[in-house]
Amino acid sequence: MAELVQGKVKVEIDTSATATPDWTNIPGVTSASYSGGAPRETDATDFDTPEGETETLYGAKPNPPLTFQMHLTPGDATQELLFTAYHAGTIQTVRLKAKTKSTTFTGRVQIGEEHSVDGKMTSSVSILPQSAAKRETVTP
Repeated sequence: MAELVQGKVKVEIDTSATATPDWTNIPGVTSASYSGGAPRETDATDFDTPEGETETLYGAKPNPPLTFQMHLTPGDATQELLFTAYHAGTIQTVRLKAKTKSTTFTGRVQIGEEHSVDGKMTSSVSILPQSAAKRETVTP
């Protein structure tokens, strides 16, 4: 059965300077997605392959990013952490938390802004992970 996500899903940033994470909610997030990763495919079709078919070798899986959109609040200290990490090129840890499960991403921040005359200020953020995302059980 489907559930509404409002109030049950959070995107959080690690604000700790130590090895123990201190998770702080990033305000204004309206959507978040993580596509998982399909293995890279290499065409291995040769003359022995049956007619009309192909053969494939599977390689390493890429580490796809966490992407999310948020209502931009200029000056918000938590949102500004993302801009600071982007401009400095530093590594940041962010997690997507849904009730009792979370997926943690550690990598570089890519961030952009969108402004329209009749619209709200928004920002698109991607965390480009250095390694595979980590899935774990957490306390709600």
